[in-house]
This record gives sequence, structure tokens and C-alpha cells, in this order.
Amino acid sequence: MTDTEILTKSEMMSRLAVKLGRMTNEEIIHWSRVLMPKSALIGDEYWSSEIDGKCFRLYEYRSIGSRENYGMEVRLELWDTERENCETIFPENRAFGNLLGLVRDQTNGFTESAKQFVNNLVNAAS
Repeated sequence: MTDTEILTKSEMMSRLAVKLGRMTNEEIIHWSRVLMPKSALIGDEYWSSEIDGKCFRLYEYRSIGSRENYGMEVRLELWDTERENCETIFPENRAFGNLLGLVRDQTNGFTESAKQFVNNLVNAAS
């Protein structure tokens, strides 16, 4: 990326999701699964990770729109832990769904080393 490159919000969010995904895969950052009371709009869990003193929260929520678009979406937030409220809700991006899959794998113990072990086992000659 050059100093003069200007990214759209969508491009920025995609790059953010890819960067967080890479850091998750490389086990540079670790996510914690937090259970909470289920609501009509938000599931019963979210994942959080702290990076450079900032807390990211990732969760699924039920979008409210036209009936064709009604479904679960993935939201990424920057959370203010001192005030216990949301500082920023990042614009929606499909890449957040991929990030959530990686985060779930990590928090369920399916890390890159576990994936490699399973891959080797599956591909080993019988």
C-alpha cells in the first residue's frame, strides 16, 4: 500500500478482517469466548481479544431489514473496557464471517498446529 492509496470503508474492513485472521492463525492474538444471556437480536456468546490495549468484540447478531435480508450477520466492535460500552461498531463486511470461523476454531482448540496434525494423519498412508 502506498501513502497515496485511499481505501473505501469496505476495503478497509476486508483488510482488517484478513489482518486479524492472519494474526489469529499465527497465534499472535488469542480470543476468549464469553457467554451472555441470549437476546432476540444477539446470540448467547461473543469473542474478545485485546490488541495494543484495545478490546475487539466479535459476535453474531440478527439483522433487521427486509424479509429477504433477515438473518444472522457478524459484527466487529471496538470495546471500551473502562466504561464498559461500545466505542466503535465497524461497518458490516462479509469477511467478518470468515474471521468468526477462524476465531471459533481457535477458541475450540482447533489451532493451526492441530489442523496440521489432523492433515498429516488424514493424508498418511494406511
